Amino acid sequence: MDSIYVSKVNFGLFRGLQGSVRLTEGLNIILGRNNSGKTTLLEAIAAVFLANLSDVREDISKFLVQMASRGSERHALWSIVPEGIDMVRPCVVLERSYVQESNIYCTKIKNIIRYESAGIRIEPVVEVHLESEARECSIRFNLSKRGLSISAKGNCTKTSQLKEGMKSLGVITSGVLPYNLLDSLIGLLKRESPGEIENMFIRLGEEIYSIDLAADPWNEMVAITSVRINDERKAIPFYAIGRGLQRVFQMLTLAGLSDILLIDEIESAMHPNLLRELALRLAELSQDGIQIITTTQSLEAAVMLASATLDKKVVSTQDELLEKVEDACQKAKPRIGLIILETIDNKVKSLLYRGCDAIKHIATTIDPRLSYVLLHNPSSKR
Repeated sequence: MDSIYVSKVNFGLFRGLQGSVRLTEGLNIILGRNNSGKTTLLEAIAAVFLANLSDVREDISKFLVQMASRGSERHALWSIVPEGIDMVRPCVVLERSYVQESNIYCTKIKNIIRYESAGIRIEPVVEVHLESEARECSIRFNLSKRGLSISAKGNCTKTSQLKEGMKSLGVITSGVLPYNLLDSLIGLLKRESPGEIENMFIRLGEEIYSIDLAADPWNEMVAITSVRINDERKAIPFYAIGRGLQRVFQMLTLAGLSDILLIDEIESAMHPNLLRELALRLAELSQDGIQIITTTQSLEAAVMLASATLDKKVVSTQDELLEKVEDACQKAKPRIGLIILETIDNKVKSLLYRGCDAIKHIATTIDPRLSYVLLHNPSSKR
């Protein structure tokens, strides 16, 4: 299947980090210790997409949700460009499957700090500029104590040539998307791909959860879930189903609208049974041509995701994965990559394992989350 995917990310001093990370088609699992650059990697991709590849009206809200996951949009945007640096320049390399075609897209990001009077006080105001190198698009975030304002000029509402045949970028943080944003995304999915909603269900034991839009008591359209037990359906407000299920439905909604899906801390709020079902769905999506880039601190999540790319039987321990990996890898060509990250003196180093090599590393390493020690060995591959 011909699909578009990110094959390389250059940090370009984004949040002060230097270096590059290689990715692969399908499902990408990113492992690294705390403060190794996992979330920053996802943010750099989103920043490049916003200025270069997307309709700003459509994707700026997703970008701000990602920034807010650090505490607030203002504080997160302020620190994109480190103090003492004039400009940062994150870049991504996009490729098409089975076609010898690649494109490099970069975003120039700079801060302009000025001071304005607010009554008898002088307060700082920071302008964060994101400028596309591929088209005439400049996005400006104006940050002050009074709030955040956004403006754009140039060719920011028309997609680039590469976007033809490409949907968008999906962003899932470790938290939950604002409900009004999810409502609008479900409405967009129903309009563009009506059949996708019918496939958005999660089975947990005898319960089957599905999602759709319905009118609330104020006659506004909101997301609502329903659960079916023994052919009996019961409507449940989306806000009442628990954060784990909320995140799963948000992932499935964005997957229906996106070619590339970024997920930070996939295991957040997930019960193992729910994580098992999610692993199967993400494996199916990766086989269908969607690139999924997810960070995790969970060994169990890494094992489940890896096993799901081999067949429809998900296991949760390394021993179980090891039992099936040799035989299954002879029959399947899993679309999976394992990326190990480590940051040393603000320089990002990485290892990429592809396909069965990635699965074997997860199955045979004492704890693959500790694989960053390999990056301290000068003889290890990078």
